[in-house]
Amino acid sequence: LHRDEAVWSDLPQPHPEVQVASVIAFVDFTKENGATRLVPGSHRWPERNLTPAEQMAARQPEPDEIAFAEMPAGSAVVYSGGTIHAGDVLLATNAYADAVEPTLRRRVLPMESFIIATEPLAPELSASVLPTRRMTFNDRNLLWYWRHGPDGRLLFGGRKRLGEVTLPEARDFLYESMLTAHPQLVGTRVDRVWGGRVALTLDRLPHCGRVDDNWYATGCNGSGVALNTWMGRRMAGAICGDELPAFAELRHQPIPLHGQRRAWLPVVGSWFRFEDSRS
Repeated sequence: LHRDEAVWSDLPQPHPEVQVASVIAFVDFTKENGATRLVPGSHRWPERNLTPAEQMAARQPEPDEIAFAEMPAGSAVVYSGGTIHAGDVLLATNAYADAVEPTLRRRVLPMESFIIATEPLAPELSASVLPTRRMTFNDRNLLWYWRHGPDGRLLFGGRKRLGEVTLPEARDFLYESMLTAHPQLVGTRVDRVWGGRVALTLDRLPHCGRVDDNWYATGCNGSGVALNTWMGRRMAGAICGDELPAFAELRHQPIPLHGQRRAWLPVVGSWFRFEDSRS
């Protein structure tokens, strides 16, 4: 939700109306297919004289203040630049879902994942690691995954445990794991380490659909680079009227005791490590 006039940041506040916008419906606009949302009367709110950031902090529209511009094809809605509005909202926050949508937040489990990059390897050493140069991963719960980079480095990723992990911890763990897989890399320098969060779902499958009049796609379960390219295209199609991906038919269950996960994550992590030790 925003005001179009926010782009005129150099104008002193308050200022007169400087912009009028319109939305023309080429197809029938309905709430279900993403009719533009408007907050009638918000151009008169006193908060409008604040900066855009201060406006959002001062007041957010209540659900009953938001109207949907439902109209048949060929119609139009015209509004001033000071009117709060929004088009379709796609929540694609994955592991970073927060209090903006608590329903979605309770259905994903954030888990830290990290990658190290070695120094560029000599051609002979590089060929001994992955002769086919294919992406490789194992079948553990706390899995490893690795491949050659375009500049001759080996990229090696994985997860030490559920819950928070520091960069130094991740670097040391991944280095030892890399040597377990490829002992010939002993003494190879690690030049870089980085990480972020992946989102796990209860059934370890991605989910998508509608929640509280918003679209959403989440739960990449560590495979988002490939999956989200496809999912993004399919969700864009759904917003434009196509069918949702088949993942929308799955029941998206909440994570049990999500608010207390810091207490039980170590136990689950220990169980995962036990299972991995047997494989």
